[in-house]
Amino acid sequence: MVRADGSPVVLEVNTLPGMTETSLLPKAAAAAGMNFAQLCQRMVELALSRNEKSKMQNEKTAECAV
Repeated sequence: MVRADGSPVVLEVNTLPGMTETSLLPKAAAAAGMNFAQLCQRMVELALSRNEKSKMQNEKTAECAV
């Protein structure tokens, strides 16, 4: 979740069972040249980007309703 001021809020640290450095997803990322820290950072970036896109879409929808 992201607060109105843009700061992220983490509800659950381990939302992906098995999301450890030795799990399958990090191993697949490593095969693509991405280490565990980079994978986690990318997941956060994608989530924030998705949230921003959703906010923009909601604003457009609200403008159309006026």
